[in-house]
Amino acid sequence: MCKYRSIIENPEKLRSMTGLTVEEFHALVPIFHAAFEAYMKRRTIDGRVRYCRRYVSYANSPLPTTEDKLLFILTYLKQNPTQVMHGHLFQMSQSNVSKWVHLLHGALNYALSQQNLLPARTADDLARRLQEEPSCEEPSCEEPSCEEPSCEEPSCEEPSCEEPSCEEPSHATKAPPLFIHDGVERPIRRPSDKVDRELYYSGKKKRHTLKNVLIIDEFGSIHFLSDTYEGRVHDKCIADEAGYTLPNASILYQDAGFQGFTLPGVQIMQPKKKPRNGTLTPQEKEENRRISSVRVRIEHVIGDIKRYRIIHDIIRFSCSEFRDMVMETCCGLHNFRIWLKRKKQSKNQNES
Repeated sequence: MCKYRSIIENPEKLRSMTGLTVEEFHALVPIFHAAFEAYMKRRTIDGRVRYCRRYVSYANSPLPTTEDKLLFILTYLKQNPTQVMHGHLFQMSQSNVSKWVHLLHGALNYALSQQNLLPARTADDLARRLQEEPSCEEPSCEEPSCEEPSCEEPSCEEPSCEEPSCEEPSHATKAPPLFIHDGVERPIRRPSDKVDRELYYSGKKKRHTLKNVLIIDEFGSIHFLSDTYEGRVHDKCIADEAGYTLPNASILYQDAGFQGFTLPGVQIMQPKKKPRNGTLTPQEKEENRRISSVRVRIEHVIGDIKRYRIIHDIIRFSCSEFRDMVMETCCGLHNFRIWLKRKKQSKNQNES
C-alpha cells in the first residue's frame, strides 16, 4: 500500500512519483490542507451538500492524512495510471478512486488559485496580472473564504505570488519586459465521430490532439493559458481569438506558427524565413540563432509541464472541462516550483 510515511524516507522516489522535491511537497501541504478543509466543510466526498456532521477521516481510511491525499493526486497527475491500477496502489476500489481524483484535483486547483499561482485565462485577467507589483510574501495557509472548488474551470484571481521581486537600485534602468508565447499540444484518443476526427487531427503532430497557447516571462513563469482548442486550430488563430495585450515597449518572442501576429506597442521578435530560391545572409542567420536561444526557454517550460504524464500521454478523460482544468493545474504546479526557486534565490542574495 502506498503511504506518505514510507515514501518520504526516499526523496528520489517522492520526486519520481509526484514531480516535487521533499521541500516543494512540504511547502504545498498547508496550502492544499486549507483548500481541502474549506471544501469539506460544505460538501461530502460524493459532492452532496453537508448539513450537520463535520468531515473526519475514519480509522482505516486509505488516505488518513493531508500528506496522503496530496500524494494520491500528485501521483495520479504525474504517472497517469488507470484508475484500477491507482486503486491497487492505495487500496481502494476504482469507483472510489474516481471520486477522490475529482475531489482532490479540484482542491489542488483551488489551492493554487487562492495563492494566485494559476495562469490568467482571459485577456482582461492577463492585463490586471501584468499591472500587479510582484510580491515576495509567503503564500498564506489560512482557510480560504471563497467559494468551494469544483471540477469546473475555475476563475483565476489576480496573481501576485509567483514572481518574488528583488530590490533594485532606484537609479537602475529597467530593461523592457520580455515575453514568449507558443502553442502546446496534448494527445487524445482517436475520436469515433468522423467530424471530430477532422477537427482534432493535428497536421504537425500527425495525430489527434488538444491545443493551448502559453505566455511566459523571462523567468519561466506562466502568465497566460488560452482556452483549449482542437488540434486543427492554428496557433495564430488561438492568439487572435484570445485577444491578449502586453505592456507598451515590451518584447514578444514567437516562432513561425504566429506568422503575421502583432500587438500594438510591442516589438515582435521572430526568426526570418529563408526566401524561396534564396539564402539568408550571415547576419540574418546569426540573428535567428540569437532569437532561438531566447525562445527556447518556452520549450523548457513546456517540457517541465509535460513531466506530468497526464499532459504528456494520451488523456483518457472525455470531459472537456476536466481536460482543460488539468492543464491549468499542471501550469499552476510549474508556477509554484518557479516561485519557490526564486524565493530561495532572493533569500540567499539578501543573506549574502
